[in-house]
Amino acid sequence: MWFLHIVQNLCLLLFVFNLYLSYEFVREIRTCGIEEAVEAHKAGKRKLYGYSLCVMYMLSLIQFILMLLFPMAIAVISAAPGSLYPHILSVTVLNTLLPGILSILIGFTSAMRMKRIKAYALMAFMIFIMLPASDFIPGIANDSYHINIWPVK
Repeated sequence: MWFLHIVQNLCLLLFVFNLYLSYEFVREIRTCGIEEAVEAHKAGKRKLYGYSLCVMYMLSLIQFILMLLFPMAIAVISAAPGSLYPHILSVTVLNTLLPGILSILIGFTSAMRMKRIKAYALMAFMIFIMLPASDFIPGIANDSYHINIWPVK
């Protein structure tokens, strides 16, 4: 069961994928001119963006199911104890489904509120904060400038 952590390492890639895809998906809707066409319908703009969120949430749900199937199959094949199954489910929900939903909301909001350069800068900052290399920054700041930002990180 030691190799199940390999599946969890994909979570950062899924977060980045969902963040970028949701931003580009909503930005393309805004720039293609379809907003003007759907404003003629009752609650058309709200339905357009609501359906686009539903499409992105379905993608996140499919990713969650796929990321859940592999560890569950390994647990069944290796005859793991029954107490491991809720743990696998909760870890997969916390590492795959919730970050997927969060990245879709961040991408959607940044596409609606920000220009392209600011949104890409926000995405790059969020990706950097999630990388293990960002753990070195508080130590460098504390050693060089005596600024303790470990509680923030």
